[in-house]
Amino acid sequence: MAEWSVRAGAAGADLVVFAELAICGYPPKDLLHQRGFIDACVQAARELGQSAPAGITLIFGCPLPQASPSSAGFDRMRPGALCNSLLVYRDGQYVDYYDKRLLPSYDVFDEDRHFEPGDRAVVVPVPATDGSITQVGLSICEDLWKGEDAGFASRYADQVDPVSELVRAGAQVIVNPSASPFVLGKGERHRALLARHARTHGVHVAAVNQVGGNDDLVFDGHAAVYGPNAELIAAGPGFVESMLLVEIGSSVMPSGDRSGATNTHTLRVADPLLTAAPEALLFRALVRGVRDYCRKTGFGSVVLGLSGGIDSALTAVLAAQALGPDNVLGVLMPSPYSSQGS
Repeated sequence: MAEWSVRAGAAGADLVVFAELAICGYPPKDLLHQRGFIDACVQAARELGQSAPAGITLIFGCPLPQASPSSAGFDRMRPGALCNSLLVYRDGQYVDYYDKRLLPSYDVFDEDRHFEPGDRAVVVPVPATDGSITQVGLSICEDLWKGEDAGFASRYADQVDPVSELVRAGAQVIVNPSASPFVLGKGERHRALLARHARTHGVHVAAVNQVGGNDDLVFDGHAAVYGPNAELIAAGPGFVESMLLVEIGSSVMPSGDRSGATNTHTLRVADPLLTAAPEALLFRALVRGVRDYCRKTGFGSVVLGLSGGIDSALTAVLAAQALGPDNVLGVLMPSPYSSQGS
């Protein structure tokens, strides 16, 4: 993350945003109940924030002890309940924090078990090198989706809309660090929700997703930025770490004037998420999942039983793509019942 921040700064970025819980990875599960783990996350977050390049506003996810009402900053937090949080640093100095407000606890998610929800909208001013200031609203994953991408919208029917509150607080750009697992078809629903928020509120919406395999889940990245007219102005690749550099400049509307908001950057970009065939996305997800599982658990090579059928052949292709052909050993154990074709 420190290296990517330096690269972004060298490329001229004023704001650098990393994914949800980027310090530890998502989901950390019951590691969150180990105080040593939390202490290590907090220390790593502090070191990262303080080492940020000059002129950079840095936003990244980290599990944090819940702040007391009188807390004035990152260094004044009491132990106990945890929040799924974002930290904001500028020029190496702590600026603010934000706690995720909508906590999913369905499907593969279990955030109610680990976190307390936040209760405030946070908008931070981000200065640019030209002297202008953009008001950036902070949200995390479900704060934007509200369960609509997975059929659980009713879960939040009686809760506040974090996006509307950010807009009322003056946000011109809403950033959304997330850790949303890859599911065929979900990406299209996410894109539609991002565009709807941008159009409804007349703001830019920038979504950054975690990349990589984590146990039984795969995260696909596919960062995207939408302008106030719901047009896609930038889209990142999937299943690889990458930097998506976006210049929004004069297309940011004054916070007091959103009527008829238009995006002055009318560049039409191809979206790798929407233009790829479903089979291509699935293949890349499986390769990334296998590669990361083996790398993170220390396995350098694999052995496959090959029957001559389609199933094992496809498995061999995935393994070779993920680990390299030299690291895949195919074993054939014929029996009296094996065909000559096998």
